[in-house]
Amino acid sequence: RPESLEKMEKLILALWLATLAITAGGQQKPFDESRQSQLERTTLDIVMKEFNGKPAHNYIYKVVTLSSREEEVSESKFITAEFTIKQTICKKGTPQPDKCQQRSRGREHACIACFTYDKVNLKPQNRFWDCVLPRHLTQERRAQQQKYCEEVKPEVPEVHVIGSFSFLKAE
Repeated sequence: RPESLEKMEKLILALWLATLAITAGGQQKPFDESRQSQLERTTLDIVMKEFNGKPAHNYIYKVVTLSSREEEVSESKFITAEFTIKQTICKKGTPQPDKCQQRSRGREHACIACFTYDKVNLKPQNRFWDCVLPRHLTQERRAQQQKYCEEVKPEVPEVHVIGSFSFLKAE
């Protein structure tokens, strides 16, 4: 067998394994608007409005995949959403941006959003979001994102049971 054929087979196998690892590795699922919770919808609406409003982006971006988790903390609701957005064929100012199709070779960004909402009226109290090109998502950047998300997350109040660590000085 020619040596170049062996190299080609190894390259094809490596590409196939890389594709398999990428598709199986993430927990993100294809984006389905009908299955969104109210917090997911609100969070994505805020992030996409701000992201698409940046002057650096000439085209509209849309959500492609989404993975999120919600939790109740104290008097708040906290959501962490990790999602991928992709460039569409529509430029900013398009009359019906909802109908824009994704560009076949459009840019993709890996995003994370961490929002704290008031439990009663579901208005954002504190938030952080970040979208980067996948090649710029280094371990340092990921650690920084997690740090900012932890800062956004409300603290759980300490539960103090009277008598457990209380001392009364008698006079």
